[in-house]
Amino acid sequence: MSKASDPKAKAQEQSESHDLFFAADPAGQIELAYTLLSGMDNMRVEKGSAPNSLRISYSLLDYSLEGLEAALKQAGFCFKENLLNKLSKQIIYYSEDVQYHNLNTPAH
Repeated sequence: MSKASDPKAKAQEQSESHDLFFAADPAGQIELAYTLLSGMDNMRVEKGSAPNSLRISYSLLDYSLEGLEAALKQAGFCFKENLLNKLSKQIIYYSEDVQYHNLNTPAH
């Protein structure tokens, strides 16, 4: 079976893992975000390696980092915002958008 037709390989290609870096304030938001994200279907959440961070894993067929962060911001969560984080996020947003559209493009 070729990699292109292997469902397990296809699922692996669609999987994304990223760190969410939260601001120090408000206090307790890491625990609340962990609980909220852990309750979502097809979402894996673990404590991040850096302080105030969570590591999330998901399928691009279900979520995008941009959408998840927008929903969390709307719910009142605050992220660490520095130039490097902002630039990294924009690259990830673009990359995920391209990958998602490529997944939905029929093969020739």
